[in-house]
Amino acid sequence: MYIYNYTKISHDGKKVYGALQANNYQEAMRKILKDNCEIISLHFNLWNYFFNQSLNDEEIVTFFSHLSFLLKTGLALPLALQILGQSLSEKHQVITTGIVDDLKSGRSLFEAFVMYKQYFSSFSIQLLFVAEKCSNLPETCTQIASFHSNLLNYKKKISETLRYPALVCLIIFATLFMVFVYLLPGTIDLLKESHSDIPQIYHYIIQLNDFFIKNRLTSLVCILTFFITFYIKRYTILKNIPIISNYFRYKQYMLFFYSLSTGLKSGLSIIEAWKISNEYVDDKKMSKKFNTILREIINGKSISSGCESLNTEISHTIKIYENIGELDVGLLQIAQSYENKLFILLKLTQDYIQPILFIFLSVVIIFTGYLIFMPAFLVISNADIF
Repeated sequence: MYIYNYTKISHDGKKVYGALQANNYQEAMRKILKDNCEIISLHFNLWNYFFNQSLNDEEIVTFFSHLSFLLKTGLALPLALQILGQSLSEKHQVITTGIVDDLKSGRSLFEAFVMYKQYFSSFSIQLLFVAEKCSNLPETCTQIASFHSNLLNYKKKISETLRYPALVCLIIFATLFMVFVYLLPGTIDLLKESHSDIPQIYHYIIQLNDFFIKNRLTSLVCILTFFITFYIKRYTILKNIPIISNYFRYKQYMLFFYSLSTGLKSGLSIIEAWKISNEYVDDKKMSKKFNTILREIINGKSISSGCESLNTEISHTIKIYENIGELDVGLLQIAQSYENKLFILLKLTQDYIQPILFIFLSVVIIFTGYLIFMPAFLVISNADIF
């Protein structure tokens, strides 16, 4: 389906702007005209066609937290969705308008949301399926919002940790670019004109610079090949570094057990929740391990016994809460434990990275200063002063 933006005149004579989803222009026209209104404009949303416009975590949190609040006030679902669409962004309006139309045409809530699955995670849609059966939609919307809020906080922590290193790397790259492209050629010309001896380090830099200039295409292909290879093999390469290996493991455990806990709270069976939670596991080896545990649970093994292959801490915690009948609470505790470990690891990484980058940046600044002031010193020392 495609998104179309429209402008129409409503029954009370007001100009209304909006967006809707349709398979083609004619279908979009019919959807608007069925309200007996006058269409001023209707055009295809080209931006949405070329770029992924799925809802991010922040938009999902906003959508489901607002929907939960409106439903708790006693509003019917179609009316709550209409109010939600009018007060939020254009993307939300497209979703809510389409879902309301599908509900009016006789589709179930789950079927209506499946029509817009490109906007939501499979986790959210599956929980809505259970919520419809258990008649606990407001609570489920709160659970979905809570889960994506945790994801959002995690991503913000990552962003805050990487912001400073990224800025320093950008400054270093820009400095080196300015040195090699603008400063170095002028400095070499100045030394040649003054008949001064060119330091050996300049000869190496000149050779390197000449090589890149003469072999621009080859150099570009080599650099691109390196970055593409690194991107493809990044997990294999980075996982050999202990601190990064721990980061990946903590992240996978955190997302998996958060999802599993939320699924159980919303009424999913352990099998259904486990399958959905495994979709958040990026590591193939770990995903395979979770699938093996799932098969053992299906074959009658207890969850705590199955999780012994992960580590004894997880298995022991699950066994305690399994015995008292509060498995979802135990899984949430495990997720929060790994979230804390992850944030501690990020803080330690940041504490280590900052001094290393500071030293590296200082070396670059000293090197740049040498390239700037050494030629001037040589020229002055070789000048005939009478």
